[in-house]
Amino acid sequence: MSKKLTYMEDLVGSEIASLANDEALLAKALERFSSAASNQVLSETFQYMAKESAHYAEQLAQGLSPKVPGSSRDSVKGIIEEGQKLLKNVGDPLLAAVKLLAVAQRLMGFQVAAYQAALPLSRILNRSALVLVCQAAVESKTRSVQDLQSVGLHHLYWRASWWNEEPNGTWERVKLAL
Repeated sequence: MSKKLTYMEDLVGSEIASLANDEALLAKALERFSSAASNQVLSETFQYMAKESAHYAEQLAQGLSPKVPGSSRDSVKGIIEEGQKLLKNVGDPLLAAVKLLAVAQRLMGFQVAAYQAALPLSRILNRSALVLVCQAAVESKTRSVQDLQSVGLHHLYWRASWWNEEPNGTWERVKLAL
C-alpha cells in the first residue's frame, strides 16, 4: 500500500517525480517513434523531442530528494501502447507516419497539461527553480506540437493527394483543417 500524502511538499514532490518518470518514458517512446518513422524530417523531429524529454527528466530528477516516490502515469503509458498497437496494423509507411504524428501530439499535449498543473503548486511552495523548469517545458512542448503540425502539413499530408484515393475527399479535408 502506498503512503498517504499529508503535506503540500509531499504532493509536489510526488507530482514532479511522476513528471520525471513520464519524461523518461516519453524519451524512450520518441526514440522508437524516430526509428519507425519513414519520413526523415519526422524522424529528426522525434529525435530532437526525445533529447528534450530526457533533458527535462534529468532536470526534474535533480530537484527531488531520493526518497520521493513517483510513477509514470497510466495515461502516458496507455497513449504510447495504443500507438504501438495501431502501428502494427498499419501497412502503408505514410499512414504509419501520420499515426505516429497523432500519437506524439497527444503525448505532448498531455505533458503540457501536466506541467501547467505543476506550476501553481511550485509557486505556492516558492520553488523558483522548479517554476522555471515547468515554464520552459510548457514552452518547449507547445513548440513541439507546432513543429509536429508543421512536419505533418509540409512533409506528410501534402503527399496524400498523390498517395491513393480516399473516399469523400478525406485528405482534402485534413489539409484544410491544418
